[in-house]
Amino acid sequence: MGILAPFTRIYGLVRLSLQRLFNQFGLAACLALGIAVAVMLASAIPMFSNAVQLRVLQDRVESDDQARRRPPFAFLIAYYGSINGPIEYEDYLRDDAMVRSRAPAAIGLPISQTVRYLHTPKFRLFPADKATQYASANTQLEWMSIGALSDFEPRIQVFGALPRPRDDGVIEALAYSELANRIGVQAGEDYILYGAPRRGLPPIQQRIHISGIWAEENPDDPYWFYRPDALSDSLLVTEAIYAQQVAPAIPFDAELNLWYFLADGSGLDTDSVMPLLGRLGRLGAELTAQRNGLAVRISPVASLQRYVQATNELTLLLVIFSVPLLAVVLYFVVMVASMVVREQEGEIAVLRSRGASALGIALLYTIEALIVGLVALGVGLAAGYGLASLMTQLSSFLVFSGEPALPVRLNSQAARFAIGAAMVAFLAALIPALGAARRTIVSYRSSQARSLRPPFWQRAYLDVLLMIAAGYVYFQLRQSGGILLADDPRRAADPFADPVRFLAPVFMLAAAALVLVRFFPLAMRGLSVLAARLPVGTAILLTLRSLARAPANYIGPLLLLIFTMGLAVFSSSIALTLDRHLYDATYFRTGADIRLVETGDLSVRTSPFGIALAGEAGQAPGAAGSPEEEEEPVYYTFVPVQEHLRIPGVRSAARVGTFGARPNVRDAPERAEFIGVDRVDFQLTAYFRDDFAPQPLGALMNRLALNSDALLVGRDFLGRNNLRIGEPLVLTIEAVGFGNRPITFTIAGVFDLFPYEGREPREIFVGNLDYVFEHIGTALPYDVLLAVEPETTLDQVVDAAGTLGFLVLNGTDARQVIRAAQAKPERRGVFGLLSAGFIAASLLTVVGFVLSAVITFRGRRIQLGMLRTIGLSAGQMAVFVALEQILLIGLGALAGSALGVIVSRLFIPFMQIGGAMATSVPPFIVRIAWQDLMLIYASLAVALAVAIGIMLISLRRLKAFEAIKLGAV
Repeated sequence: MGILAPFTRIYGLVRLSLQRLFNQFGLAACLALGIAVAVMLASAIPMFSNAVQLRVLQDRVESDDQARRRPPFAFLIAYYGSINGPIEYEDYLRDDAMVRSRAPAAIGLPISQTVRYLHTPKFRLFPADKATQYASANTQLEWMSIGALSDFEPRIQVFGALPRPRDDGVIEALAYSELANRIGVQAGEDYILYGAPRRGLPPIQQRIHISGIWAEENPDDPYWFYRPDALSDSLLVTEAIYAQQVAPAIPFDAELNLWYFLADGSGLDTDSVMPLLGRLGRLGAELTAQRNGLAVRISPVASLQRYVQATNELTLLLVIFSVPLLAVVLYFVVMVASMVVREQEGEIAVLRSRGASALGIALLYTIEALIVGLVALGVGLAAGYGLASLMTQLSSFLVFSGEPALPVRLNSQAARFAIGAAMVAFLAALIPALGAARRTIVSYRSSQARSLRPPFWQRAYLDVLLMIAAGYVYFQLRQSGGILLADDPRRAADPFADPVRFLAPVFMLAAAALVLVRFFPLAMRGLSVLAARLPVGTAILLTLRSLARAPANYIGPLLLLIFTMGLAVFSSSIALTLDRHLYDATYFRTGADIRLVETGDLSVRTSPFGIALAGEAGQAPGAAGSPEEEEEPVYYTFVPVQEHLRIPGVRSAARVGTFGARPNVRDAPERAEFIGVDRVDFQLTAYFRDDFAPQPLGALMNRLALNSDALLVGRDFLGRNNLRIGEPLVLTIEAVGFGNRPITFTIAGVFDLFPYEGREPREIFVGNLDYVFEHIGTALPYDVLLAVEPETTLDQVVDAAGTLGFLVLNGTDARQVIRAAQAKPERRGVFGLLSAGFIAASLLTVVGFVLSAVITFRGRRIQLGMLRTIGLSAGQMAVFVALEQILLIGLGALAGSALGVIVSRLFIPFMQIGGAMATSVPPFIVRIAWQDLMLIYASLAVALAVAIGIMLISLRRLKAFEAIKLGAV
């Protein structure tokens, strides 16, 4: 019995823990919810990183092919005798046995195909007989080798017969069709391979019979390790013929030895890549030990290494971005655990007074937290799997792309992350219990009175320290545009790669929320003093005094509400701003939905008599001297731009010509561009934002209609050069192929920015395209902007344009560019976490506030009973209870929203590409996600209604004498 005593005690503790959890099932379920959310967020990160980077890896492996497109995960092991010296066939057999036994095991992936190839050194090829189609039997035709290829018969076409072993010393072989076409080799002919003496051996003279001509069935068959035409200088035989006839006849015959393995890498993930890299490294060492020069020549090792690095970097990035969300979740766990302990403080005090030790109480809560944590771990892992799958489908904040989800796997890293998050949440849940385990009945009764001791973070002035740190970070961002964690240009160029820009405003939000919570009781105290002097009613006065005197009852949920509201506003505003800026920046450079780069037919301008005209405006630049030295003038002809409207899905089309320009001013810019437009079509087609100019696009185009020489210039250019609207300005237009043409314009209007496809900042001038063409003497190639229906693609437009006679050189689809940017792993990961955090934080805040309201109400039954006893009416009690919750949720939501808006205005401009606020073209417009904010307000309104409803029902059932009597027990 003594041996079983510890197990009996543990069984008793577990049974008691289960009973206590069942009695507090609602609080235990909420605690499990918090831990499960932490596990979900933590485990989803590595699963998502592995899924998206595996897709990137597969695409990259396919693009890393050296000679042609090989299948992913192709491995080529080779020995090059031309570098290291040819070897005997017996040495090749030993190498072959070693490679065929070790390589598949080292690769460790399913092998779908294995190919072997070897060939001899090259020898001179001569005709075998004098009576041939060649001039002489001594004519060297080519340098040729004899090669053996495994299992080639099903993959080639043979014109003639397959080679067979022979006993007369003649070797039958196949010649490649390209060789037959080049030197006239035909099936049934004999040739001589001649090799000069080498290595002290006699010369080689081998008769070859061409049994047939071969060509590949499918050049894209993954069987071919090289392009089939790379084997044109080799006479092909079977492996059996090579072993029986070639190897005995030609010493040191194995000059090139290849082993080609095709593997299936679809099952790879983070867990299997590192072991694979290790095995391949050991295989390389074993091959070198087997023979110097024998090595893995082609493999996805470099891509796998980049995959591991990219996956680790993405995982680290998302972990950093998830820190604020995990902090919210852990705070929720601590808050719920505190509510559990508050409900059981009396029970703890009784247990301590009857001899229970603090260690025993702590062990009891540890078992309870462990049971809840294990349940939450399983639920959180399943939820994390689903979240990772959803994150692969996101294109933006709470927006799905409609594409199928990428395959997601639960790997060991995800399990470690999940267990780590569960352990941290488990420890967080124990913090309140460990503090309560030290209490006795005396300290418990003392704590029931009003607590005058502020929380630790207020005593340590953590809010002040965080505010100072956040202010310093903001100052640094303001000065330099970023605080880089490493000297990495990619971090400076991409806000998704620099988490400091995201964490800094989160610290500011946390600090501001703590400061507001610190001063909230003081504000309530001031309002209560003011209310005591005004006829506001008893219920309102009681509400204000209750909030001023008992901050411990609401400080936790209020802080959670303010911070999560601010974080939700900031996160959704980041997403909305970056999404809209991606759209603006892409359309700014593209100009419209689709931009086509077109050219025209180039023709020579002639007179009616067929003589090329000289001296015309279309004369090529530099033509001078005698007529014989003059170049013929040329001109372009184009299909009318309106013909684009015949393309299905095209709503409007506009010509846009871009030419180099130089203004005739004192301080002329080094780089300038003239953009010629068709004013009517342009305003129907082109993208233009309201802040690009002091006037709408239609008004600017109307200014171009005043005169054909009207010109729009940048407002800064106008001011720098002391020019005014209505003054003339000469631009030297660079017409490629037609020289530089000075053209006089009249300034008609100004703009701040104009859609421009170039990435280098340049001075822009905008005018009528036809006016420039008139001065040049011919139309020049231009681009065409198209506004199309959402379902119309670039390929469809280009194909249809070609059938209509347009010469399309290339095109850009702004929507495709946006989709490609939205598919970046960093962007999807960050927006996925923001979306999940937005929903999780909102849910936990609602649950936390309802729980807090209910638990606080239950803890104040004595006070409410006393108030009812001294004469407060049922209506006054209801107003008191409801108004308290309305003030807390209303003021908390408003304060959090205001903080979120302020922090968004301050920090979102640093999220732009490049970091510095002045470098983004077009400039950032900070957009507050009011629509998403309304969703949170709606959820809080529901939570408020539920909390007030529960309390009013409980209040209606409350009997004053029972509350007072039970409270005294």
